Amino acid sequence: MNNAAKEFLKSAGIDGTSYYSNEKHEIYLVDVFPWLAEEFTAFINGNDIEVSIEKNLKMLELGTRNLVINFHRMLDVSEKYKGTVIIFTDLTYRKQIEDRLKFISFHDDLTRLYNRAFFNEELLRLCSGRSNPVAIIECDVDGLKVVNDTLGHHAGDLLITSTASILRRSVRENDVAARVGGDEFAIVLPNCSPDSLKEVCQRIEFELEKHNKENSYLPVSFSIGAALGDANNGSLDRIYRNADSEMYKNKQEKREQYKLWFNSLYAEYGDKLFNN
Repeated sequence: MNNAAKEFLKSAGIDGTSYYSNEKHEIYLVDVFPWLAEEFTAFINGNDIEVSIEKNLKMLELGTRNLVINFHRMLDVSEKYKGTVIIFTDLTYRKQIEDRLKFISFHDDLTRLYNRAFFNEELLRLCSGRSNPVAIIECDVDGLKVVNDTLGHHAGDLLITSTASILRRSVRENDVAARVGGDEFAIVLPNCSPDSLKEVCQRIEFELEKHNKENSYLPVSFSIGAALGDANNGSLDRIYRNADSEMYKNKQEKREQYKLWFNSLYAEYGDKLFNN
């Protein structure tokens, strides 16, 4: 055992850091390192010269580490077993980078919802028709540009993240909620009945009202539209367009309803909110 291995095992709080024995290796190592017993015994009983395994090891000082453990069989000149070299490689940081890259490739960094790329992939998957009926809900945050211009981008980001939280709390387990644009969100609901779609929309309304009661200093307003149908033969595009059309209808219908509210909140900028 070299000093690097000794310090590594010491930081893990593992016994055996004083192992320099010349006793029979395959027996003594299993006794000293019981967390390697199964893998090491399998290696010794096999015929491979070299074997690599991945193992998560919980360390006292460093938390859980992702290790690659390499067993290499040492043979003498007569090709008889002489011992085993074990090499530990800590891949935790590389794994974290890989997981991060994988996450950001399909998620929006601000909201942690899925991004447009993943949403489009999900739409393609649903075109097979195996998850019919399919519903799509479109959601557009009202007045984001004016909020950014008047209260700053921090306030605008808060509207975006608040909207994401409302949608996340409202959807079913297998639904896909995504941020598909700057102020645009979309939800695809596979195997969705009309009643299920109605329930999700009602939950969105409930969560929106609840959020605004608890955060009256910066209430959220968004326009919403939904459509339902079978996703066969390219009809998913039609469902998407119908949801988009319903969303714009909703935006127009509540223009006057919310104008006084936004006027009182944002003073002179309220009239501009629904022009964005």
